[in-house]
Amino acid sequence: MKDNVEHGLDIVSAVANLSAEDYDGLRLRLWRQFGQELHRIPDAPTPDDLLHEAIEDLLGDRRHCPLARVDLTMCLVNIVRSKVSHVYDKWRQTGIVIVSDEVLEKIRVGDAEDSELRDSILAQVRDDSLLSKVIEYRLEHPEARAQEIAEALGLGLQAMYNANRRLKARLKSVVAK
Repeated sequence: MKDNVEHGLDIVSAVANLSAEDYDGLRLRLWRQFGQELHRIPDAPTPDDLLHEAIEDLLGDRRHCPLARVDLTMCLVNIVRSKVSHVYDKWRQTGIVIVSDEVLEKIRVGDAEDSELRDSILAQVRDDSLLSKVIEYRLEHPEARAQEIAEALGLGLQAMYNANRRLKARLKSVVAK
């Protein structure tokens, strides 16, 4: 029991004696090491949040740090690494993404607007089968370049450029609306 009390006092004093420079360096290291990974997980805590939890865990004796063998900052990095791993595993296992009602409404409105725009564009090129195929391909492959579209549709590059010119002329009326 005496060792646990002394250990607790050592942790408290080690945390209290952590300089502002060391703390800032630790935060920077955690953001560099885990920031991107956590950013990709919806509703994940930040590295700062996990650092705060790690300090609370040490002070609350939920985690241990053998200060005789390990530097406090290294111990905190390892605790945060463990927490990031748990967050990632939980996210991967559940596969659930929490989306707010506001975001869902924006998606619904965006989908409706996209559908109207798509219909309007297709109406402009309905009488030209080549332009219809080009539009359909572009809608399915938005990043496609002219050469890729030409190859996919079995066109020469010049025929593709001519089709793009005709398409551009027809779509001016859609943009004007």
